[in-house]
Amino acid sequence: MLEDKRLIWGKIALKSYKLIPDWISCMKSARATLVMSGVGRFNYFRGMTNEELYDKLILLNYRMQGIVNLKVLTELAIDRLAEPYRSVMSEIHLSKVSIADYASRHFITKRTVYNYLKRGFRLFCAELCNMGYTPEKFEMEYKEEPLLELVKKRLNNKNNQSSKSSKS
Repeated sequence: MLEDKRLIWGKIALKSYKLIPDWISCMKSARATLVMSGVGRFNYFRGMTNEELYDKLILLNYRMQGIVNLKVLTELAIDRLAEPYRSVMSEIHLSKVSIADYASRHFITKRTVYNYLKRGFRLFCAELCNMGYTPEKFEMEYKEEPLLELVKKRLNNKNNQSSKSSKS
């Protein structure tokens, strides 16, 4: 069960990585809108007091910090992998190189790339745990992050669909 949770959070980290710049951009826009709407004693744009506005701004900043930390954590965990796993995980998951392009560039078969990815992913998940990011820590830090919950939900839906189709 612990292994499954490690793999789930590893998938969430890797799937979220490519979305993080867009999330941060949206959060910055939301922050700017909140700041610009908070003129005077009463926030007319949102119908809230300045204290409520400050609380929302602080929460948004904490969320942004958590998302950026996840990005850095993902990069660090991949950087700590041994070759060839570091290379394949970095190029395919972080740089978005296709498997076929990676295979042709490194003169290996696609099957070898898949094997490196499979082993590299498990090593990546283990490295996250070695760095102190166990499934429990992920749950504690990111349990209330709606963006990561959305990724988790999509991954669960994908897994459920693939298990249903394999049973057929």
